[in-house]
Amino acid sequence: SGSITFQDVVPMILGANIGTTLTSTLICLGYIDKRKEFRKALAAGVIHDFFNIIIVLILFTLELQYGLLSLFTGKIAALFSTTSPEQTASVNYHIFNWGLSEKLINLIDSAIITLIISFAGLILAIKIVSKQIYGSIIGDSQSKLRLYLFKNPYKSFGWGALTTGLIQSSSITTSLVVPLVATGRVKLKKIAPFIYGANIGTTITAFITVAFNSTTVLNIAILHLLINVFGVVLFLPFPSVRNIPVELAKKF
Repeated sequence: SGSITFQDVVPMILGANIGTTLTSTLICLGYIDKRKEFRKALAAGVIHDFFNIIIVLILFTLELQYGLLSLFTGKIAALFSTTSPEQTASVNYHIFNWGLSEKLINLIDSAIITLIISFAGLILAIKIVSKQIYGSIIGDSQSKLRLYLFKNPYKSFGWGALTTGLIQSSSITTSLVVPLVATGRVKLKKIAPFIYGANIGTTITAFITVAFNSTTVLNIAILHLLINVFGVVLFLPFPSVRNIPVELAKKF
């Protein structure tokens, strides 16, 4: 709506990248009564935290000093749009919105109750999706897990990106690997590329913005994509660098 500039948005998106890692860390609390499993689960849960924290420390500094993220985002967005991110644009939600939200809001007529119902619905949806994915994709066979998901770093990265892209939530997919490490079915270093892939998959929003008539939405999506692509380019190709978040997680 023009209340803040796009430059103000950049630190908020960087902060959100760290905030989204909380889910996998909370999952670890389910193992707190078993010392050995809890240590493994906690290490698995905080890999995502350390990965994003390192990326943000680097990019936030570059943005603060030189405005690089804002600059690159603007240049890329200019290839697809002729309006600036500060200009107000209408957003067309007709593809994804069937009017249920508006009817519910009008029926309840209370912001607080609506918010509570929204969060309850979100939590329920995450639980249902997590259960379905764990049962259909993760499965019970240890050999199949290693073969199809964690055979090599790039295959693991691809599965992480694909799975997260389908459900558009890195929090869910990273939470799914915590029990695998906690129970000793998958080694800690094997899940790191999977988590890096999840960080790319969660930016699938950038590819659905063509359904909206909003330059602001497009800019934010491109910004999110740039942040996570930078992290993957920095970590994935180099084994010694790739394992930095893993070693930090072990020490933590």
